[in-house]
Amino acid sequence: MSSTVVEEYDRADRADRAHRRDTSHRARAVARALRDPRPLHVPRGFDPAMVDDLPEPARRWLRHAIAPGTLPFGAIELQMSGEIKLGSWRPFTATQALVPDAGFVWAAHTKLAGLPVRGFDSYSLGEGRMSWRVLGILPVMSGTGYDATRSAADRLAAEAVLLPSSLVTASWRPGPEPDSATYLRHLGRRVASAWATISVAPDGQLRSVSLSRWGAPHGGGYAPHMFEVTFDSEYLADGIAIPDRWSAAWIDGSRREAFFRASIDSAYCLLAAGST
Repeated sequence: MSSTVVEEYDRADRADRAHRRDTSHRARAVARALRDPRPLHVPRGFDPAMVDDLPEPARRWLRHAIAPGTLPFGAIELQMSGEIKLGSWRPFTATQALVPDAGFVWAAHTKLAGLPVRGFDSYSLGEGRMSWRVLGILPVMSGTGYDATRSAADRLAAEAVLLPSSLVTASWRPGPEPDSATYLRHLGRRVASAWATISVAPDGQLRSVSLSRWGAPHGGGYAPHMFEVTFDSEYLADGIAIPDRWSAAWIDGSRREAFFRASIDSAYCLLAAGST
């Protein structure tokens, strides 16, 4: 190997490590901004009667997913692994901090043509952002502004199901099918998220969540597209059954184009300030 090649390799390796540190720093900064301090007083635990007035499928799911007495967690940290479709399916690992009332940050690592790709997607303080680079040098995807923000807010609306306790106080109405219900979450005073529809199995396990999400799955301009995440299992943490083994897809008529598959490796629930 020539000295020139070695120098180029070392330069790329240093840039990748610097970008990795920068990505981790940015992800942690967003996560800290999202995570409120713990409340001064221990809040009231979950009582199944709290969901008496919700549509039956929502009651069935929440009573199944939240053990009586479980604290009203408002945030969750997840470690996950799976596959993401970037031309072909590629393995990834990721960490996510999720606060359904405020935002999320999802930081991940994968490889493209054998080269490391790192970056994050986030929604924080009313702004969506994504930043991904190969070797810490070459941008492969980045975005801010209206489209990135609206798409990230819609994603947050769907991912609220990953913390069922956050949906006890959501606005609910009956869904279009017998085993479905629809909810709406408001993100502070900045953004009202889209209505999202859940489908619930007879035993109370969550089957799917879907909504019309702002995006550009086929390239070109952004527009509303049907977006769906299905679940095949559950991960138990802190008295909560978290939907697990996800498959995310864009729906075009009868065609389902999956682009993301993941399973939870670990989960940690957190209280949020103002919990009562």
